[in-house]
Amino acid sequence: MKNKQTAAIYDRWLFTLGGGEQVAFAYAETLRDLGYETSLITHQEINIEKAQEKMGVNLKSIKIICLPVISSEELSQYTENYDVFINTSYLDYFPNRSKKGFLSIFFPGQIFLTPYEYIKRAVVLPSLSNFFVYPSRYQGFRYDEYKEKLIYKWLGKEVLIFPVVRIN
Repeated sequence: MKNKQTAAIYDRWLFTLGGGEQVAFAYAETLRDLGYETSLITHQEINIEKAQEKMGVNLKSIKIICLPVISSEELSQYTENYDVFINTSYLDYFPNRSKKGFLSIFFPGQIFLTPYEYIKRAVVLPSLSNFFVYPSRYQGFRYDEYKEKLIYKWLGKEVLIFPVVRIN
């Protein structure tokens, strides 16, 4: 008998029951409905009945895990326990070691880079842009526009620009 695949959504601020948390709940419901054994991970207890009522969600069969506040390294190690791990938590950037990991960003924040990471992102990755689809600038999203063989994702004053790649 094959074990059920596992999924977890991490949100440090789940107890606030705000807009980002609505998205975290939607991820959890969707993964549960797709057949994953699903958990929501946070650090502060939440009232499940209040969450279901306020957010209009059904948390049946979704496990709520309340971890003590731990370091980013410990959180990173914790992600290894899941087939799918989605980090939806505001300004909580840590390596995701699950089989399939996602970082969901609502309000971009500054990421502090080591000298190695800076060189990788500022020199190495841009030099590979001829071989891979890699955005040249980014900040947030609004809508798409195709112009001069590029796809623009508008972000207010900034845009995310992708070269159009045709796969035959």
